[in-house]
Amino acid sequence: MNSSYYAIASPTSGIAISHYPPLGWKGSHYPDLAPNADLLNGFKQKKFDVEDYNKIYHQQLDKLDPKKVWSDLYALANGAEPTLLCFEKPKAQLAVTGYEPHPCDPNLWFCHRRLVAQWLESSLNKTVPETFREKPGLKHLGFIRSGLNDLKSWCRTQQPTEKPTASSYARGRFEKWYEHEFKLTMPVEILPAEHDERIYQLGQRLYPGNHSCLFLHYLPGIGILPHRDHTASEAWVVSVNIGAPVVFRHGDDVYQLEDGQVAGFDSKQIHSLDPVPQERWALSWRCIKPEHLNRQLTLFN
Repeated sequence: MNSSYYAIASPTSGIAISHYPPLGWKGSHYPDLAPNADLLNGFKQKKFDVEDYNKIYHQQLDKLDPKKVWSDLYALANGAEPTLLCFEKPKAQLAVTGYEPHPCDPNLWFCHRRLVAQWLESSLNKTVPETFREKPGLKHLGFIRSGLNDLKSWCRTQQPTEKPTASSYARGRFEKWYEHEFKLTMPVEILPAEHDERIYQLGQRLYPGNHSCLFLHYLPGIGILPHRDHTASEAWVVSVNIGAPVVFRHGDDVYQLEDGQVAGFDSKQIHSLDPVPQERWALSWRCIKPEHLNRQLTLFN
């Protein structure tokens, strides 16, 4: 058994022990290990410090049978090694709460999954380490904070020139290409597309050297079915999610992407987007494979 956080965990063996799992979470949930609502809200409102939280939460844990908890967690993992999950990233909680590291866990900022791990370790003479494994295929790159509202305003201005998608996987979606457009044909056609200096500069900061940007517009209830991206581009894509939290699926893993979140992923692996709850846009940048880019330059120079 080990512990980790949702952003890098798989729902196959991951077991949510937070009060509420992330939106779209498809893995198991063991609510008995979640801090009760009064404790959780009091901590967020800074009514309790770390020591208070530790004491009250251990009183909650002491009402449970650690042997039964251990057995339950392995049963929920369906033969895999269970991973206890909550939201906090290692060393990230300090920036959120201002609290100091918990003295019994100097390598991590305070987090209730580590209190559960230590409780199981001390009660059962087991080892429950924290895992820092990055999930393959998707990497969180940051957030667009300042200027996000301006970017949303820009997205709305694109509506008159959007076109219905050519992809059969995303019926109802609208799109627009910048710099270069891919025609989903064989052989591949790559055509010059509109230039927007702001989008170009943003793309070069997020994915230096990219050749093309695809602007996507999803109305409520529209998603994209499982698919792999066209062979004209390299595998790596960098995308910014704009307007609404969405559930993104990549291989067997499930991610919630927040408004303004920037992520890179392997587009040649099966991926999909659940129907969005409200209007949503995305900008995604990619590199054209050299053989197709060189052919395009020959044709249009």
